[in-house]
This record gives sequence, C-alpha cells and structure tokens, in this order.
Amino acid sequence: QLVTQNYVFVLLITLILAIVVYFAAPILSTTILKSPQLNEEIQLSVAVLFFGVIFPLNEAVFRGFEWFKALGVLQAIGSVSFLIFVPLLSINYGVYGAIIGYLIFTVFMTFITTFYLYIKLKKENVKLFVFDSTIFHFSQLSKMSVPVLLAAIIEAPFFWYSQVLLVTFAGMVENGKIGALMQIRSLILIIPGYISLVTLPLLSNSLSKNDDNNQYKSYLKRSIQLNFTIALICIIPMLLFSNDIMRLFGKDFQVDFWTSFFAYISIPFFVIASVVDQSLIAKGKAWTNFYISIFWNCIFIALIYVNLSYYKLGGLGYMFSMCIAILVLTGLKYYLNSKTNE
Repeated sequence: QLVTQNYVFVLLITLILAIVVYFAAPILSTTILKSPQLNEEIQLSVAVLFFGVIFPLNEAVFRGFEWFKALGVLQAIGSVSFLIFVPLLSINYGVYGAIIGYLIFTVFMTFITTFYLYIKLKKENVKLFVFDSTIFHFSQLSKMSVPVLLAAIIEAPFFWYSQVLLVTFAGMVENGKIGALMQIRSLILIIPGYISLVTLPLLSNSLSKNDDNNQYKSYLKRSIQLNFTIALICIIPMLLFSNDIMRLFGKDFQVDFWTSFFAYISIPFFVIASVVDQSLIAKGKAWTNFYISIFWNCIFIALIYVNLSYYKLGGLGYMFSMCIAILVLTGLKYYLNSKTNE
C-alpha cells in the first residue's frame, strides 16, 4: 500500500505540473526567456516530463521488491535506447531534435517498464495497486514522498536558470557547446547512476535488520567504492579524447581542454553524492536531502553569475562552477550522513 500511495501521489503531482507548464509556455517563452520561438519546445517538454517520471516510477517498484535482475535488463535496454534516440536526433535536428529524441526514449521506456512490471506482478502473484479509503497516509507522505519529489523537482528550475545565465552572458553558441557536454555527462552517468539507485532498498533492509549497523556500513562503503571506480573508468577516455568525441556533434562544438576537464572530473564525486543521497533517504533524512539540494544549487547559480558576468569565462566558467558546486554537495552530504552514524 505504501508503494501504491507513493506511485499515485507522484503521478498526480507530475500531471498537475505538466498541465501548468503547458499552458504557461507562451508566457515563459515570451516574457522570461524572451524567445517566442521556444514556445513549441517548452510545450513538447511537458510530455517529456510526464513520461520521464512514469518509467523511473516503474523502476522504483522493481527496486522496492528487490527484483534486481529484471531491473538490470530494463536498465540495459534504457542505456541502449538512450544512445540511439537522443544523440542521433540531436545531431541532425539540434535542440528540437534532442527533445524529440528524449521524448521517444521516455515513451519507449514507459511502455517497456509498464509491460515488464505487469508480467512480474502477475508471475509473483503480487497485487500492487489496491485502492481503499486508507491509501494516503499523509504522515508517511510528508516524511518520504514529498521531500524526495521536491528534491527532484527543484533541480529543474535551477538548471533552467543556469542556462538562461549562460545564454545571457556567453551566447547561444556557448550554450550549444555546454549542451553537448551535458549530454555526454548524462551518458556517462547512466551506469553508475542506476547502480546507486539499487543501494536504497539494500541500505533500508540492512538498517532494519541490524542494530549495530555493520551490514549497513559495509553496503554503503562498497557501493561508494564501486560507483566511484566505474565513474572514474568512464571519464578517462573522455578526458583523453575529448576533442574527438566533441567532433561527433559537429565542427562548431569544439571546447578547450579545461572546459572538458571540469565537466568530467566532477562526475565521480556526483556519483558519490548520489549514493549518499540514498543513504540519507534510507535513514529517514529526506527533508535534509531537500535542503541540501536547495543549498548546492544556490551555490551553483551564484558561481555561474560571478564567473560569467564578471570574469567572462563562458563555458569554462559554467563547468567550473558546476564542479565546485558538486564538490560542496558531495562534502556536505557525506558529512551529514557521517554525523547520523554517530
């Protein structure tokens, strides 16, 4: 029943947000972005938002029931389909193509995860969606679902404003280069990102079964080491062959070494933050997680403003700001998680 209430709650909130953004698109494009031509892209992104929430929700159910083998199959399918749809359409059709590609990816993964979830529930004889008058336990929602959802949502406006600052102080060309780098970052984060999400049920179970927290600490340590190592291995070829990789986007997408360096070197630390994120949630510190999200994003925006408006560093300033903010994020989460162990 807890899974049902979380699923329905997140779905309803996402639907409401999608409707609001869709009808607010003309205002956002003309008054805030000052680019009326982006109205269609913003409205299209609403579909991406909706489907982009459903398939991770389905994956969360697999993690909740600890169906990790099935989850691994889904994540492999997701990684391959992302590589096929998003970069391909982005290269051929630019920003609009990237949105279309991501939409196709999210719709495809929503269909695959929903179908696979139906098969698993039927095979395991599990009734997931059972509705009654007690479906919403608001105390549980306020402790877990609400802060987790808010932490996920709060990232979007901060990232959007960071793009506004980049366009304002560095121009659309620089924004295009950073957009290409961010796509590569997303690809690198797929494998360690998925592995870090698997740690939540493991950590939760170990906390509930062991008073001395030994198994919990062991899971957390090994998960951090594994994810950091995988991420480190993934970024090495990116650092060595950054120019060759960027040529895949076209001759106009070349960036200097230091811009690539700061873009990629922060990835292993971001992965650590993601693992510790699961630890804080498992300990019931979801609101702490939310406050940290606000704090590090504020630092990110402040650094971007300084580096772009005062020092005129362009894309280098953007990626340097993100790297510093991620280091702050990782250090803060690790410190607060360690404090809760004492």
